Parts: sequence; structure tokens; C-alpha cells
Amino acid sequence: QIDTYIADNSCVMFSFSSCPYCLKAKNILIDQLGATVKVVELDVDKSVGYPLRAELGRRTGRTSVPSIWIGGKFIGGCNDGPVAVTGDGIQQSKAGGLVALLESGDLKPLLESSGALPIPKRAEKGINVVQSVRPFAFFALPVVLYAISSYY
Repeated sequence: QIDTYIADNSCVMFSFSSCPYCLKAKNILIDQLGATVKVVELDVDKSVGYPLRAELGRRTGRTSVPSIWIGGKFIGGCNDGPVAVTGDGIQQSKAGGLVALLESGDLKPLLESSGALPIPKRAEKGINVVQSVRPFAFFALPVVLYAISSYY
């Protein structure tokens, strides 16, 4: 079932509904960046979720959540990356995870290349392409227009 989630979705997050790191990751991916994310809440139906969590542990070397996959690749959790096992069996966290990718500027291109985030269109010869308008812009516009009209 994990393979199906990963294959059928550009970005998948295995999550617990009340986990603060999961909530932070959802905020970054969905609310801040607007990515399309398949969120699988492992704690909603424990008879399904707990076996999935155990399988994630076997695949990734960790059972903590969130477990985030972009473009079929495991990128880690919210604040930490995938785990590497050294020759002597010691687990070491590689650099990575959602926050590190966001701060390095690598997250958005990764989401775009996977299809979880639309690739911005390029502007053509002096034409500006507006990608998104924040709701506050509609409130700020009358203030700006008033300021301009009072100046003249």
C-alpha cells in the first residue's frame, strides 16, 4: 500500500493528526507553498496506520512522523533527513528534511519537478505574470490608490 501511495502521488506525507512536526510540515507544504500533498493520517484508523508505520520503519530506518516522500524519494521528516546506517550499525541522520530543504531553496524546485507544485510560467517580453495574489492585496489596493490620488 505504501508503494501505491508513493507511485500515485507527487508528494506524500505519512502523518499523525496531532503531531506538532506533522502540523508544521503540512503548514509549509500546503499552506505556505500551495503544494498538492497526499496526507495519510496513520492515527485515524490504527488497524491500518500502525502496520504502515512499521513498514515505513523497515524502509527508512525510522518510525517517526512525518515521513515525507517527494517524487518517489524519501526526504525525511520535518526537521531531519533520511537516516544512514554506518558499517558498525550506528544510525546517523544525513542533512535534510523539509525545513532544511526549504531554507536551502531546494524544496520548491523539488516539488515543481515532481509535479506537486506548478512550475511558474515565464514572463514574455515585458509582460509580468502574476503567480498568486495574497488576500491582503485586495485590502491594500484602495489604500495605495488613495495615497496616489492624494499626492496629485
